[in-house]
Amino acid sequence: MSRKYCFPILRMGGFHLIYAEALAETGNLNGAIEQIDLVRQRVGLPGIRVGNGIRGRDLNTKEGVIHEILRERACELTYEDTRFNDMIRRKLADDFKKPLHGVWTYRTDGIAAPQGTDPYPTFWYVKRNITPTRAWWVRPYGSDAWSDKWYLCAFPFNEIQKGWGLVQNPGWDN
Repeated sequence: MSRKYCFPILRMGGFHLIYAEALAETGNLNGAIEQIDLVRQRVGLPGIRVGNGIRGRDLNTKEGVIHEILRERACELTYEDTRFNDMIRRKLADDFKKPLHGVWTYRTDGIAAPQGTDPYPTFWYVKRNITPTRAWWVRPYGSDAWSDKWYLCAFPFNEIQKGWGLVQNPGWDN
């Protein structure tokens, strides 16, 4: 009998990045960078200080290190539904307003499905904008419709009326 389980996938890379963020928040920037480097070393990437030349973030500041942690989380945990929660947790309103894009990936040898003995074929990528935008705060009013209320969900009215002391989240009471 097969069973289907519904549980989050917890990976070591995710734990290292959570720990890195905690270290950065407490001021231990070198410890945070070491945790990022552990994740990068696993896949053969250079340390964050070496690879940082392109992006030019100041890794001597808390903000610079946290920005790199969030970028690394977006890369490492792609398709694991963490970016949206990171944007809410860090209150990244500007990132919510950015247009979305998709990435189409193609093998350069033209083979549609993996075959043969070539486990690591080369790929090329096409970045395309996604329209219409996904954001309910952008349609139809434009990006000026953003409100901080979008960081929290509204509670159903009938739950508030049950008399348990639950109050509506800010911005949703009208």
